[in-house]
Amino acid sequence: MGDYVYYRNTSARASLDPHAKPDILRVTEGVAVMRESKGRGRRTTWSLGVASYAGRRGRSHVFQVVYDSGEVEVVSVSELCNRVAPTHPSAKKAMAGISEANEHPCSGPFELHTTKGVSQALARVMPGEHNPSKVKALVTAGCKGIMRKDPVRAEDVSVLTQAIAVGCVGSVFIPWKWDEKAMQQLRDGACTVRYMPDKATLYAAQPQSFAKARSDGVAMPIIGLDISEEVMDVVLPVAYQHAEVAVIAAVPRTYITPADPACLHWLRAVQRDDRLSVLQIGKGPRLFSGFLEADTQLVFVMMQGQSEHPRLRLCCVSLPQI
Repeated sequence: MGDYVYYRNTSARASLDPHAKPDILRVTEGVAVMRESKGRGRRTTWSLGVASYAGRRGRSHVFQVVYDSGEVEVVSVSELCNRVAPTHPSAKKAMAGISEANEHPCSGPFELHTTKGVSQALARVMPGEHNPSKVKALVTAGCKGIMRKDPVRAEDVSVLTQAIAVGCVGSVFIPWKWDEKAMQQLRDGACTVRYMPDKATLYAAQPQSFAKARSDGVAMPIIGLDISEEVMDVVLPVAYQHAEVAVIAAVPRTYITPADPACLHWLRAVQRDDRLSVLQIGKGPRLFSGFLEADTQLVFVMMQGQSEHPRLRLCCVSLPQI
């Protein structure tokens, strides 16, 4: 199975980017950026990118540049200053792309069959530097429909329902059907379970699929995901936007420990807001304030605002610096 990532979400329209932009860097938002020169050639303005703030990398601020070709690059403040174009942005495609992303980061649909499409999707939902291996895995998942390595097991769901009172919200929505025994464990926890009839592909986790389910009257207080860590960074923010209370997703421990800069920045930002916790569900469920042994399963808790369900708030604790 893997571990559980648990998000608290009091508003379906909550901001997807938990890190705020410093006021001092606002003046560089939206500037036109030239590509880095190669060899002895000079930089040109024939292909421009548009800069947007992407948070911190360590102690340094970084910017994301989206070029009119769809390529995405992460640069430091000094690199950005050296490559600012002498004219206003003229790359209309890039401007239109980031404008849509800023207004509706998870509006979709995402094109996940090419490296370009995957890079654009990641730039919209989790800005920053992503490992090339993750981009490649997402392309593979988009083309072949690979969503998970191991299915959800009934015993894992049983431990989860003992540790977190999911039954107090009454319903769990899953984009695709789980093993019947695993779903029965949710029902035993006083939950009704709704799922879409589609196969376990990335289409079932696309923004338009969640929107259609909601328009069909499907309640989404808790959304349950069963996906591999390679596709988590695209799917999880979409589910987070639509969930009324929480998103619970099965992921391996490696989603946290060797996370790439973009994912790690996201986790640290949520942690700084006291919305990230660890729950040990090994021999007996108990809250723990630090990282555990490698063979221990974890529940990662991300909270936002005041919970309307007090029993869910019992899971909220602080976590030392990652």
